[in-house]
Amino acid sequence: AVPAIFDGWFERIRRTIPNGRADVTGAYLASFLAGAIATPLVRALVEHERAWRTTADAAWVHAHDDGWIDGVAILAPVVVLPGDRAAGRDDVEVVPGIAELTTIAVRHLVSLVGPLFAEVRARAPYGLRGMWGALADSMASDLTWAAHVDGRDVVAAWRSVQPALHCLAAAAPRSLTRPTFERVEVDGAIAHLTVRGTCCLYYQSQHTDAPIDYCSSCPMGSEATGRARRQEWLRRNVAAG
Repeated sequence: AVPAIFDGWFERIRRTIPNGRADVTGAYLASFLAGAIATPLVRALVEHERAWRTTADAAWVHAHDDGWIDGVAILAPVVVLPGDRAAGRDDVEVVPGIAELTTIAVRHLVSLVGPLFAEVRARAPYGLRGMWGALADSMASDLTWAAHVDGRDVVAAWRSVQPALHCLAAAAPRSLTRPTFERVEVDGAIAHLTVRGTCCLYYQSQHTDAPIDYCSSCPMGSEATGRARRQEWLRRNVAAG
């Protein structure tokens, strides 16, 4: 059943891409999976100090008609630290420290997304290293962007996810190019932005006669051109209020 689901899912995403390239489709699908699954797990870990021993038969995602994921459900045993209000319940596991909790959360995340990435790779000429890189990017960018939107400390959010990224680097079956963090200033405005370590191939999604368009967080190009893209992003956001 899983291969058939992925066949249809892959084609739905491919139809939304202007040039229909299979490698771009694979990059998009891997990014959708990484972001949707990592977001609740990493936020639970970093913001609430909780983890799940998640397995493939205890997690579900729902795909929008255009292929992106618009729903996630997880039913798995909860793991907490001493002092958590759920500690002491029969269905809750307690571990002594945050390092062990981080290891549990990340290793179960790796075991969950690994087979899904393999399904994507079977359909697309897009490498597994890029998929694991997309997972690292998603873990960092979700937390920092949420802090930005909520008006919280973005630098603190970046720092808070580093132990999970270190754990991912040790547990993932491919070496990671990790995201970086950049302070951007323009016209007196300041922002701290996560810069992807792995390209999502958005710039390759258009027809050959269309101008190349890069994401503001794209790692492609020189350091100077990347900084200019992020300054322009900040300038537009300041102008928009």
